[in-house]
Amino acid sequence: MVNDEFSTRLASAVNAGKRYLGGRSGGSFLINEFGQVLVPSQDNDLDVALVGECTGGLIFHNSFKAHNQFDLTKSIALKCGDSWEGPYVGIPYNLSKLSQIYFWNEGRAGGWKVLPPMQDHSLVYALREIRPWGAVRFIVTYGGIVLTKIPVGHWANALWEPRFVGRIDYKRWYRKES
Repeated sequence: MVNDEFSTRLASAVNAGKRYLGGRSGGSFLINEFGQVLVPSQDNDLDVALVGECTGGLIFHNSFKAHNQFDLTKSIALKCGDSWEGPYVGIPYNLSKLSQIYFWNEGRAGGWKVLPPMQDHSLVYALREIRPWGAVRFIVTYGGIVLTKIPVGHWANALWEPRFVGRIDYKRWYRKES
């Protein structure tokens, strides 16, 4: 990330969340589609702290191009099925083999399927454009960008490559947790 006031505050909030959960500074975190910064416990994946919220872009240095930066929340020229060149990081969701979007929630009592308030048929259609059959795992990034991976090459040794799908429709999506 570009070293600026925002990234410094973000790192401080993540480290405070790690310590709050009984761990040490450093480690993983995620920013969900609503901009909420989520910090998992270092001891188990079930304890998560909400340490803040982001607004605006997330600017990174592009280590593959000199003097080049990119905003992780932008997808201006991409169309459904285009290669995704950015980091493949976000909140995982699922599309069932029957084309139903859901989130798999896991807690101390086990796991269960959570459906959105209404199915986003445009998103289902876009996912099926590039993954026509079967169950599909996809991620949603900060900014509502939807990505999935597709097999490329011969089926016996195919490589899975990330593809841009589109953006979520927040009116048809899960509500923001408080």
